[in-house]
Amino acid sequence: MTKTASVNVNALPSAGVAAEAGGGGGVAETKVANKTTIETKAGKVNITIADISAGNTTNVPIPKTQDVAVVRLEITVINATKNVLISVNKLDQKPTEITKEVAGTVYNYFQIDKKNIEDTNIKTARLDFKVEKSWLDLNNINDTTVSLYRWDGSGWNKVFTSRVNED
Repeated sequence: MTKTASVNVNALPSAGVAAEAGGGGGVAETKVANKTTIETKAGKVNITIADISAGNTTNVPIPKTQDVAVVRLEITVINATKNVLISVNKLDQKPTEITKEVAGTVYNYFQIDKKNIEDTNIKTARLDFKVEKSWLDLNNINDTTVSLYRWDGSGWNKVFTSRVNED
């Protein structure tokens, strides 16, 4: 059994992010509460939330997906919104247009894109992601040092990250 370390992140990045510490086919579709649809395939998750009421929180568990470390999304909106589309894409490498490096050892890069919701309408957002324990051990990294960094267009910014558990 492969152990993983789960980490909570309180942010919804809209650009490339890197989880930092110091292939193949098939599509699955899952329906969850709030008329939410989750489509998964290797390296990609597409989430469609039909309706989020003002002040409400939508919790979206993401089924295990090959190559995508994100396992849950939680979002609270200020004003009601409809047809929110969120995609999480694992990137094979740092995008070539980003020339600055992240400090430390990168577990993987992923990009989150959103449609039909503005940053100003997001009261809170939280991502849960997992890092393979075997990777941490191989790279001699303590799981309490895992961090998420968000690319803001000019540099990498560390996002508040906390370790939740190990399974």
